[in-house]
Amino acid sequence: MEQKRKTDKKSRLNELGERLKSLSKIDDSAAYSAVKLEIIRLLDEVYNPYNKKRPCKSYEEDAFSQTMLEFWTSFDPEKGSVTGFFTDRFTKRKKDEERKIKKLPKISLEGSQADEDSDDDESIDVPDEKGGITFEAEGHLFADLTFFEISSLILHFAERHNKKQGNDTRRGYFKLFYTSGVVSFVKMLFIEPVFQHHTQIIKAMNFGFVDYCMVKPCRLVSEIYHTSLKKYGEVYNMAGNDAHDLIPLPIPDTVVGAFLGVAKSTVSGHRNSYEIEIEQLMRTSHLAEGRFLNEKNRSVHKQV
Repeated sequence: MEQKRKTDKKSRLNELGERLKSLSKIDDSAAYSAVKLEIIRLLDEVYNPYNKKRPCKSYEEDAFSQTMLEFWTSFDPEKGSVTGFFTDRFTKRKKDEERKIKKLPKISLEGSQADEDSDDDESIDVPDEKGGITFEAEGHLFADLTFFEISSLILHFAERHNKKQGNDTRRGYFKLFYTSGVVSFVKMLFIEPVFQHHTQIIKAMNFGFVDYCMVKPCRLVSEIYHTSLKKYGEVYNMAGNDAHDLIPLPIPDTVVGAFLGVAKSTVSGHRNSYEIEIEQLMRTSHLAEGRFLNEKNRSVHKQV
């Protein structure tokens, strides 16, 4: 049964690759990005060594992260299938990591899609058009500062709200939405983030909810990054194929409701209040003009 689900997911990956091919011929960047993100999610489920039953070797983790980045920057749907590209690159990257341990040269990617996309295989992190910090690094920086800003809202909730009636309940919901946002952001990354404000960020989190969503307890951002999410059906009472998939990202409010034992409509009312406060906080923040904050970071704090 498990093997069949894996085979089905690989078939789905290649179907999505064909979808990318058709979208690349029309001007629909939003749809193209959405499909590519869905591919990334499925690649994580199928190939992430941390999802295997056997213990994960350290070099496999590095190889997987490298391959995910290479897929994002180098995959060309016109030149092959998603699974073909990923399997080939993942195999090469694992061998590279093994050779690195033995201090041997890296394996050449001659003849692969990467050669036409990058002249320097030593660095797969692509600088942005300004020629400075890479987009990935810029994203981690803004995420760190954004979560730091919001953690202050959580930790100093009473002072900000003048100790109004019902604030304990509101603060509890805000803490859950914040935690959901942090976990969602970290699990959507290709490489492990390093947060300068790590202590305050995790201080504002609800780790009961983290444990509810992850396959084993996590108390650090790095542990969240390296630990798999539970299957959707394990945390939310549902039927169908989706129950066997990992919790979707961003984490939906159905999971928050299941954790609290309340209806989604109840969660939605508090979610609206949370989003309004986050928007107000960010408008007065020095990050208000941040590109990454506006486009991606807010998405993990917002449910559609």
